[in-house]
Amino acid sequence: MPDNQLILCHCMEVTKATVQEAIDAGISSFSELVEKTKASTGCGSCALTLHEMLGDKVEWTAVIARKKVFIADDINSYRLVATDQSYQYPKHHPGQYILVKAKINGQWVSRPYAISSMRSQLSYREITVKKKQGGLFTEWLFKQKLPIKLFISNPQGDKVFDIEDKSSPIICFAGGVGVTPVISAYRTICNENIDHHSFHLDYSTTGHANTSKQSKKEFNKIITQSTGASVYLRNTLFEGNIRFKDIHKIVKRAQVKTRYYLSGPAQYELHVQKGLLNAGVKSHNIYPLSSKQLIESPSVSQSVDKKRTFKAYFYIGIILFLSFLIQDFFNLKIPALEHLQLQEYYKRWTGYGLLAFFAFQWSYPLIRLIRENTRFYAYHQLHKVTGAFAPAIFYLHSTKFGYAYLLVLSLGYLLNFLLPLCNKDIFQSLFENQIVYKTWLSTHIFLSIMVSSLMFYHMYTAFSYS
Repeated sequence: MPDNQLILCHCMEVTKATVQEAIDAGISSFSELVEKTKASTGCGSCALTLHEMLGDKVEWTAVIARKKVFIADDINSYRLVATDQSYQYPKHHPGQYILVKAKINGQWVSRPYAISSMRSQLSYREITVKKKQGGLFTEWLFKQKLPIKLFISNPQGDKVFDIEDKSSPIICFAGGVGVTPVISAYRTICNENIDHHSFHLDYSTTGHANTSKQSKKEFNKIITQSTGASVYLRNTLFEGNIRFKDIHKIVKRAQVKTRYYLSGPAQYELHVQKGLLNAGVKSHNIYPLSSKQLIESPSVSQSVDKKRTFKAYFYIGIILFLSFLIQDFFNLKIPALEHLQLQEYYKRWTGYGLLAFFAFQWSYPLIRLIRENTRFYAYHQLHKVTGAFAPAIFYLHSTKFGYAYLLVLSLGYLLNFLLPLCNKDIFQSLFENQIVYKTWLSTHIFLSIMVSSLMFYHMYTAFSYS
């Protein structure tokens, strides 16, 4: 992505190009630039970048990354120590960011990262970085060997955790690498012996094994040392994304004066904000750390959220499935196709096509188990849409159900198509019951394994006889 297309202010979604255009138009002061572009009116972490673009002098601290902790294939934690060993960092507030700057290909590049170390830690700063595909800074950083020379700013941002106010319980919703400022808050509460009577975290993770283990280990340690702290690790691989009903249950158990902090990708934060507003939480009690704040209640109500929204692929799948049943029951055959299906070469090549289709459907869950990827949503949608054409692909190979184990294979194949077709996109309210969802998922996995086994057995017998 070109540097000028980068989002400079994530809270207000202002690009670097927009800010530069305002400066080129004659704006020369920070206050005028903020008023014109609305950048830095959210968390404030981009303020330093605005000052730099205006040509103002900004102080940077030279640091060296001396320790790197591997968390996952695309996530590392870095401990940044000042090159001046006598230097002590100023205290930060949990939720604040620092800008990290490096010289890459002859140009200075900086990116904001939340501080994950506790606020009383003055000898180093700790940040957690997720590698972004095509990201200039993160790809450069992940290739470097320790020690790494960098520059960092003083803590930035006004959206922080108020952990001193013991009268108001805190509930934090975090998603992915957005958990890092929450770790800073937890560590601070624990190490400074702050007797905060209630601090709960609902953490959504994609089920990445190393990330989950690292987070669980970190939070279990803190929970045992701090009264009132609690954590729920939401594995979205099996439970799905957090829903309005989940948020409503959490709000229902909470006190009226509870403060809700949100930390994660912008879409995640906005989704949780809508859920909280729908659950009756006042906007002044909601604190998104990196996205714009919603004031008015969202137009989508809970009743709409539970409404069945039939997708086009559902109708396509049902029509193809019923068409297959009708043609077989009433013996509505196409003679030319029937003749082709008697030919050995045709049976083999359509069998290969059927196998390739099934392998492609298997690729989504297998790749998702191996590693996290930002393109999983689009891949998941493709997985569902292509699955709708399963009856048509089967029809090209065989217009009949067959006998003996072939009957079991045919029925298993079509049932395994019909089951995922009726997913939580179609029957949202039904899938809010976790027993229903887990039963549905277990059955889908069982049928997939059974059909795969029978397909390989069918190939073995077919080649043996031929």
